[in-house]
Amino acid sequence: MTQPSLSPDDLPSVQTAQLDISLRRQLEDAISKYFYQSCDGVTQGLLISCEWYVISDARALTLVIECPDMVTHQRI
Repeated sequence: MTQPSLSPDDLPSVQTAQLDISLRRQLEDAISKYFYQSCDGVTQGLLISCEWYVISDARALTLVIECPDMVTHQRI
């Protein structure tokens, strides 16, 4: 990973970084809620049987689904 080219005085404070993390979690939770609500009943049933979450970064929004077994994995 490359080191930032900014001086320490120009980098965000620890408080800003913590707030940024908190806001990102809130955004991911809201997106997850709206995604789940927009799914049909069959898809919601599949999601209930899995561990799933949404992560975001500066470039992409990613849906992560962890299935408990191969049968569920194939259905997903």
